[in-house]
Amino acid sequence: MRPVHYQISTTLPARPEVAFKWHSNPKLFYRLAPPWKALQVETLAANLSNGTETVFRVPIAPFIGRKWVAEHSDYAPPFRFRDTQRKGPFAHWTHLHSFGDNSDGTCTLTDEIEFAPPLKMLTEPIFRRTLTRMIDSLFAYRHHTSVQDVQYASDWKDSKLLSIAVTGSSGVIGQRFCNFAETLGHQITRIHRDAGSSEGVYWEPSRGQVDAEKLEGFDAIVHLAGENIAGKRWSTKQKRRIRDSRVSSTELLVKTVSGLANPPKVLVSASAIGIYGDRGDETLDDEASHSDETFLSRTAQEWEQASDLLRHSNVRLVKTRFGIVLSPQGGALKELLRPFNFCLGGKVGNGRQYWSWVTIDDVVQSLMFCLQNNAISGPVNVVSPNACTNLEFVKALGSVLRRPTILPLPGFVARTVLGEMAEELLLHSTRVVPNKLLEHGYQFRDPVLTDALSILLGRSGKNHD
Repeated sequence: MRPVHYQISTTLPARPEVAFKWHSNPKLFYRLAPPWKALQVETLAANLSNGTETVFRVPIAPFIGRKWVAEHSDYAPPFRFRDTQRKGPFAHWTHLHSFGDNSDGTCTLTDEIEFAPPLKMLTEPIFRRTLTRMIDSLFAYRHHTSVQDVQYASDWKDSKLLSIAVTGSSGVIGQRFCNFAETLGHQITRIHRDAGSSEGVYWEPSRGQVDAEKLEGFDAIVHLAGENIAGKRWSTKQKRRIRDSRVSSTELLVKTVSGLANPPKVLVSASAIGIYGDRGDETLDDEASHSDETFLSRTAQEWEQASDLLRHSNVRLVKTRFGIVLSPQGGALKELLRPFNFCLGGKVGNGRQYWSWVTIDDVVQSLMFCLQNNAISGPVNVVSPNACTNLEFVKALGSVLRRPTILPLPGFVARTVLGEMAEELLLHSTRVVPNKLLEHGYQFRDPVLTDALSILLGRSGKNHD
């Protein structure tokens, strides 16, 4: 079976030794894994020296996964390293990562793949093209992420590495943030609810319990804990869970931090743009007035007020108001993919309501930016600078997925099926701008919706014309 050769290169904004050190971090596996594929790591190599192995499962069909054993070899810092499939879905797979010095402070990252399809039937040209397109999407994503991450690391290379405690670290945003911070070299400690674990910091907000002694001495705390607002229909009980998981946990955390002998220098606490309520096409900056008319706006206000005890302390307080966070692994985008993949997508209601979106990687980078930039405090809108209407959003998603968008979801149907949740999450209009981030020099990774969706959903690359 004749192998297929694939090669792709990109320029990284760092010298080879810096890029190699970042790229050879084993935890980068999580960072560069395609978000549209649910890879499951079984064993992560401690380093990439010759003979070490990383073992993971890769989905090959719905509910069917295949173990992939990758052996690391040809380890020659800062020039190259190689991964070879010893067991997995391909008949043959070897991947050479190489770094060439451009003599201008940058380097060229080149990925060279040699593979043979798993079955003889896949030697047919049409199947080879399909596999090549899939690989092209993977490396378009990897290179986009690598360039952006290395650029951010370069911009902050002279800043202190931080010790950071994180609540909500098991959530979609929390996991992504922890991984991003760790690949940058920061030390992450997870605040969790597992009473039997000796690692991290134990807490149970519903019982007012936290191991305060273990919170002493951190440089920063990032507070992301909270019940999924779209996880269940909003019954009275569920609304109470949504509210209490945010307000009560914040009250406990802030009270604990206030009593520490050696508190963190900064607390970044999550919030949401739902605090502004339903505002039509009004442009809302970080200092815009709040609304008291909706469940989410009232909850967000209580959530933020719970952290205000720190305003008169020496702890810098940042309240990051997240917009609609885009990730195929959870949240609004994951739910929208289901009808769109079956050609059932379309506008919600009249489609004129504004959706202020942001990619998950801009969320985690914004969190890190707020930690490291000492001039930032108070409310911070974490949204793309390019909010769009619901109609514009669904048309962009349909274009990227190559699916029609002709089946609207009338507002009354959404309200009937989802109740109050549909009104506030789907039909309300909130046009938000990230003025504070922009004024402090934040560079968005994914400011354009179609480009962002293409990267997140594996629809970018030279073979996705």
